Amino acid sequence: MRPPVAAHSLDLGEYHRELTRQCNGKSSLTASWRREMRALSIAAALCAALLATGYLIWRDSFAWPRIDLPLHGMIALGIGVVLTFLLGAGLMALVFYSARRGYDDLADKSSDSQNGDHNA
Repeated sequence: MRPPVAAHSLDLGEYHRELTRQCNGKSSLTASWRREMRALSIAAALCAALLATGYLIWRDSFAWPRIDLPLHGMIALGIGVVLTFLLGAGLMALVFYSARRGYDDLADKSSDSQNGDHNA
């Protein structure tokens, strides 16, 4: 099989048709590649939204009144934020672990049999 044509000599439609012809009619744009590009596009859009939100929060934070928080208060606030985040992450990990191991299904079946629902 000869190498694909240089993209700069043709427009993208002709380039894709030439690649398809060289690959014996099989499309060079596979479904997995399309899924990867879609996921990459979504990730890029989410990153852009996160950056824009961060910028707006940073810009507007200068308009808020200043709060003089002593060092001990800042440390307590930081520890509280970190522990709250860890608690949420741990609980989400338990939810995913429980769902993957099938513990939720077992609990659901046992509750049906305890309620007297034997028709299921």
